[in-house]
Amino acid sequence: MISTLPDYATILLEGYRERVVPALLRSEFEDGYVRQDAPISRRRVERDVRIRLCGLEALQQFKCWLRDDLRNGAAWWTMYDPVEQKDVRCRFVGGDLTFTTPRQVFASGVGIWFAEGVIESWY
Repeated sequence: MISTLPDYATILLEGYRERVVPALLRSEFEDGYVRQDAPISRRRVERDVRIRLCGLEALQQFKCWLRDDLRNGAAWWTMYDPVEQKDVRCRFVGGDLTFTTPRQVFASGVGIWFAEGVIESWY
């Protein structure tokens, strides 16, 4: 069964960026003509995301979800895509995430954390 982004994790609009990765083959000929073809009909979309986790417990749960349910980020999961307005299947590119917290927030004891990375999906 495919996992879903947990309720305690919120994808923020700040830092959200989407790019379509071209699935084209280009062939350059000696006469200067360039042929371009789309060998596959689907397109891959990559999104830079920033995920808010409120509290140390949410951070620990997210890391467990990443390790256990997503096999260290290799497995697919679903989320609601506000751009496409539907649930999409995605995964973390390379399983690479960076966890940060604002110094002033952490010092106050609130413990808001951010997970930043790139997710990919196919359409």
